[in-house]
Amino acid sequence: QERLGDVMVAMGNKSGAKEAFRISLEVTEALAAEYPDNEDIRRDLSVSYERIGDTLVDDRDYDGGLASYGQALTIREELAALDPDNTPRQRDLAVTFERIGDINSLRGDPDSALLGHQAALAIRERLVALDPTNMVWARDLSLSHERLGDLYFDQNDLAAALAAQESARTLREGIVALDPENLPRQRDLGVSLEKIGELKQAMGDFPGSFEAQQAALDLRNAMVAADPTVLQYKRDVSFSLLKLGDLYVAQQDLAGAEPYYAQAVQVRAELAGATPEDFISQRDLNIAQNSLAAVYLDLGRNTEALTVAQDAVAAADRLLQLAPDVSDHVHDKLVSLNRLGDAQAALGDNRAAVETFRAMV
Repeated sequence: QERLGDVMVAMGNKSGAKEAFRISLEVTEALAAEYPDNEDIRRDLSVSYERIGDTLVDDRDYDGGLASYGQALTIREELAALDPDNTPRQRDLAVTFERIGDINSLRGDPDSALLGHQAALAIRERLVALDPTNMVWARDLSLSHERLGDLYFDQNDLAAALAAQESARTLREGIVALDPENLPRQRDLGVSLEKIGELKQAMGDFPGSFEAQQAALDLRNAMVAADPTVLQYKRDVSFSLLKLGDLYVAQQDLAGAEPYYAQAVQVRAELAGATPEDFISQRDLNIAQNSLAAVYLDLGRNTEALTVAQDAVAAADRLLQLAPDVSDHVHDKLVSLNRLGDAQAALGDNRAAVETFRAMV
């Protein structure tokens, strides 16, 4: 039932997955009660609690998810204590601590989230020390550093956040060096570079931010060249382009930002065309178009701003057709209408501008 649940999760069948995990939990609980000393069954029970926790988190029942992860944690701590040299059990325990850290972040409890991720980090550091060549363990450790970096950033501790993300980057560079053809591991490195760029920008280090974001862009372009069939890699390229554009805007260099935003629009238009029923790709396109239209307006390139703003409104309309009940999508269209009205007014078409602004009410 557990494997069936995993398959249903992959298929997007949430209700079927929940039922499969529920049945698996009932069966495993009964087995654990009958054979309380069987460590394999107890480990299976911890997995069932973890899967149930995942489904509860997916339903935004964070308290229920935390309780289920807590039951998994109790079992895994006991199993790890029974056999401290059993590295798979140590890894299981770290995974549970990581999930508890993640869910506490969602619950708005950063202190508990920090404790969870620090506990996972400590275990993973010990595992990597045992075998520095184990790339699975090294990646796990990089994820712990990344999670901690995100937490520190949320707490505005930028120095600690940067140190954590640099640690993740170093690990990921080592992994890529050992397996240079592994594109998913290159993608991990790209994420680290992007986060480092964001942190350095927040710290006022614009040259350092540019270096990191440009490195992420170069890496992601190479990944697209290596496998152009993976749309996510192209989406990652668009994010790098937007980050670089944002960096120029932050320095009030709008002319420098424009080509990056224009390239981002081009990439995202291609993705939106390839996946017309995917509201995420439509929203990505709309966001890039809004950014580009704003820069054109500020540069006085009003005809180009008008064209891009019209395209942005069209993308927003498609977005609302696909997902009409999301408040963010309504806001996205309002931003697009505002850009369009500003462009119409700048071109002297006041009647059209008034109609556009009225449509925002």
